[in-house]
Amino acid sequence: MRWWPRLWAGAVRKELERLRESEARYRLMAEHAHDVIIEYDVAGILRYVSPSVIGLLGYSAEELVGTPLLSLIHPDNVPEIGERVAMLSRGEPSPAEDTGDVRVQHKDGTWRWVQGRPAPMYDADGRQIGVVSVIRDNTERRRLEEQVRESEQRYRQLAEQSADLIVRYDVDGNVEFISPRAARQIGLDPDLVVGRNFRDLVPEGDRARNEAFFADLKAGRVPPQGDRNVWRTPLRGGRHVDFEGATSPIYEGDRIIGAVATLRDVTARIALQEDLARERSETGKALARLRDSEARYRALADNATDVIARVDMRGRIEFISPSISAFGYRPEDMIGRNNLDFIHPEDYTGSTRDAVLAGGAMPAGRESQFRLRRADGGWAWVQGTPAAIRDETGKPVAVVTVLRDITEQRRLEDELRRKEAEAQGAVIAKSEFLATMSHEIRTPLTAVVGFAGLLGKMQGLPDKARVYVDRIALSGEALTSIVNNVLDFSKIEAGQVELRPEPFDLQVFVEEALGVVHDSAEAKGLKLTGEVAGPNPGRVLADAGRLRQVVLNLLTNAIKFTHQGEVTLNVRYRRGELLVSVTDTGIGIAPEAATRLFQRFSQVDSSNARRFGGAGLGLAISRGLVELMGGEIGVESVEGQGSRFWFRAPVEAAGTRRRPAEPETAKPPAGARVLVVDDARANRELIMALLDPFELQLTEASDGLEALEATRRTTFDLVLMDLQMPGLDGIAATRAIRGGSELNRDTPILAVSASVQPSDVEACRQAGMDDHIGKPISARELVGKVAHWIGAPQDPGSQRAAG
Repeated sequence: MRWWPRLWAGAVRKELERLRESEARYRLMAEHAHDVIIEYDVAGILRYVSPSVIGLLGYSAEELVGTPLLSLIHPDNVPEIGERVAMLSRGEPSPAEDTGDVRVQHKDGTWRWVQGRPAPMYDADGRQIGVVSVIRDNTERRRLEEQVRESEQRYRQLAEQSADLIVRYDVDGNVEFISPRAARQIGLDPDLVVGRNFRDLVPEGDRARNEAFFADLKAGRVPPQGDRNVWRTPLRGGRHVDFEGATSPIYEGDRIIGAVATLRDVTARIALQEDLARERSETGKALARLRDSEARYRALADNATDVIARVDMRGRIEFISPSISAFGYRPEDMIGRNNLDFIHPEDYTGSTRDAVLAGGAMPAGRESQFRLRRADGGWAWVQGTPAAIRDETGKPVAVVTVLRDITEQRRLEDELRRKEAEAQGAVIAKSEFLATMSHEIRTPLTAVVGFAGLLGKMQGLPDKARVYVDRIALSGEALTSIVNNVLDFSKIEAGQVELRPEPFDLQVFVEEALGVVHDSAEAKGLKLTGEVAGPNPGRVLADAGRLRQVVLNLLTNAIKFTHQGEVTLNVRYRRGELLVSVTDTGIGIAPEAATRLFQRFSQVDSSNARRFGGAGLGLAISRGLVELMGGEIGVESVEGQGSRFWFRAPVEAAGTRRRPAEPETAKPPAGARVLVVDDARANRELIMALLDPFELQLTEASDGLEALEATRRTTFDLVLMDLQMPGLDGIAATRAIRGGSELNRDTPILAVSASVQPSDVEACRQAGMDDHIGKPISARELVGKVAHWIGAPQDPGSQRAAG
């Protein structure tokens, strides 16, 4: 039996050779196949990839062997392919059916569509050890399918949105498709039409023609190309649609399986043709009516008082009405000439022509007024109302304008402007006159009131002399009040009053107002009371100075016209308004007189003016101020029993705060050097007398030049400067000191002047002054401001405007 091993070995060699030959044949087939052949194990690792993979994915076979199959798969396809690999790893048989289209990644990052045909691989024991799959590139097929779908979608959308009616039907005439949009536009329901026979859409008179058409179509005979038929289709409600259309056959191979008809709604065109036919017979009548209308309008143009003109776009006059004779011309004198020949050179801007060319609106108002040359060489003002004439394309071809003589109107307008200028000049002159008179009255009043006050404080004055002094003081104060009222009323009339809102305490406001009139009420034995009633924010935001002016005016009047009893001030805050009333037990007011109270220079009667004095401006000023604040003022009174004056004004709540302690009256430091500048000796003496008790070093100067020389010799702590002085006035002197005095460049300078208008105060600040004291001089104000500014730190520019 020694021959048996040799026999067995020979058989094995033959089998191995056969297997090698088989493997070589299959490998040769795999390596030269157009499709890609891959092999992966149960873990999804590629063990073999045919060389053709480089054409599909750009990788060489060697680059892919050993890599996970799933690393090439698009994320959307990983679940499907991953499940196949997972089944292998679990020992479950892998599905042998083809995969669907799957995206795999090319080496350049793009994705390719492929389809796999897998087959399981088994070992000698029948266990599945992997999968071999043939991969086919479906990228181009997918691209073509997508193009087909997109093309089909586009054409379907075109058909569905087409304004024409598109109908597809088979050879028997059964409707398979009808464009929805067009069908609905003519009143057909697409869902009800599809499935019906096309013959149902054809009127009775066209049935025979349609039967012949479908017979030819079914027999394979092509309808003549380009034939367009018109027929009428009945709709619901007795309506109808006229269609015009052509038909194209649908082929399947060489066989006709249906047709597509493209139908257009020509109902309007047919109706128009019918209307045109009717209108032709009426054209002659219309032309006749047009000629009649033209004759009427020409008669209107020929007889119009205004001038009607037509000018082409080059400015050439084409027509002008006979009414041009009012300017000395005949129509034939102007037709054919350029309109610029008759327009004043200063008035022609070309705006009308430019607006017409731009397609815009015609110029109006002042721009359409210009001077027209008269035949005698003079000029007349005219106003035009132009309108563009356009051709059928909308292009302007001419301008028609109606011209009206406004020479007299312009003269009246010029006269009105002259009168307005004169009135404005009068207002300015009045303001200047009042300012001058105020200054001239205040200047002597300063001495009268000031020295009367000083005299009244002297000890040992005889009783009769003290009575005389008191009367001088009261008269001076009355005259000052009149001057102030006249100025205030003038400013209100001229609209020159500006409100300056600032927070203030209501309780302090009431107490200060009562304090001002307390002595007057006490002198007459009147009871004076006041309160802030009800809940309030404590502080409000408003112009406290102007509110105080109104309240003091009402309190002063109440005290003046009350002989016995009481005067009460009531202030209440309610929903953003300040409600103020002053009630007295005085003489009262007759109803017929109450309506005149708030008018300027008004008194209840002339006897009251003589008995109580006053210019009758206080209540008029109060009304003006209250109305300026956005409020109202009024009075309730019973004659012989008393009156209640009230006003309301909008304010804003400014929050509460603790009431500050009353400050002590400041006193100027002894030894301070003060320069007093005033051209009136009496005023200098008054100021020095008022400041004398404080042991100041006082120096006098009678004009601006003396003041300038003094400031160059001596350093002062304060300068009190009058404004209106001969030679160098106070404004110029202040600028000179600020600009050229080394010793007093930064010394505080206070204006002491009878010029008290806001513009005067602002001029002082612009010149470099630090503050303003008005004349007649208040001793309290003078002493307070002197003390303040002597003690204030001298910070250049912090308290004054650059000047």
